Amino acid sequence: MLRTRLRNITVADVFLIITILFGAAGSYYYLNNGRSNSSAYIYYRNSLIGIYSLAQEQTIQINAECSAEIMNGKIRIASSDCPDKRCVKQGWSNKMPIICLPNQIVIEIRNQKEQQMHILH
Repeated sequence: MLRTRLRNITVADVFLIITILFGAAGSYYYLNNGRSNSSAYIYYRNSLIGIYSLAQEQTIQINAECSAEIMNGKIRIASSDCPDKRCVKQGWSNKMPIICLPNQIVIEIRNQKEQQMHILH
């Protein structure tokens, strides 16, 4: 039965399987590339309060009520006094920005290429 199925595989089937494997490997590489060389830019009331490497695990006190946490190449707002706590519920991120409107906090994540391009402009 297995031999019958293997005999029915065409060149197009092999090409499709190889394409899917390369696509999966490329996606994995793209999503995990730059994790250690990304930085979080934390803004409070439109002022940059610091740039923090996502490679170094740490807790950052943004203001008296809010703190952020970096772990495993990702960042999150760990605590906030805002009423709905959407920023806390957003969870961990290593690509998308985190925004807390009531406290006027923005966490922007840039990889090394974005950081260099920002410096050049």
